[in-house]
Amino acid sequence: MEGPREVDHPVTEAAHLELVAEVVAALQQDHEYRAVVPADDPTRVEAVRAAGRAAGRRLSWKVQTLAVGLGGGEVLVHVLVMKSTPERDAAAARRREAAKREALTRLDGADNDEGPPPPPA
Repeated sequence: MEGPREVDHPVTEAAHLELVAEVVAALQQDHEYRAVVPADDPTRVEAVRAAGRAAGRRLSWKVQTLAVGLGGGEVLVHVLVMKSTPERDAAAARRREAAKREALTRLDGADNDEGPPPPPA
């Protein structure tokens, strides 16, 4: 899974279609899309959210879009797959469970075998 993308697409039909294709690809791979946009450009925030909804319709999946202020003049726009196909939903659930197990294993290893975590740099 990649980090949030910096988005500077102007709001044109061609740019919208390009952004929708980018969101579709991310949703198919990661079941989410994240983009950081300037907080002082609500048109761009809404353009990313609209592209997320359009991507959901294109895939026939239920998606949710969120916009969260990050401070520093930035907004994180997050598009999440809420429901796709049964097979993809099951695969996503398996990935979530594997990630949880890995995180718990790391926490358990830090508590038992590896000693305390190193101090922050």
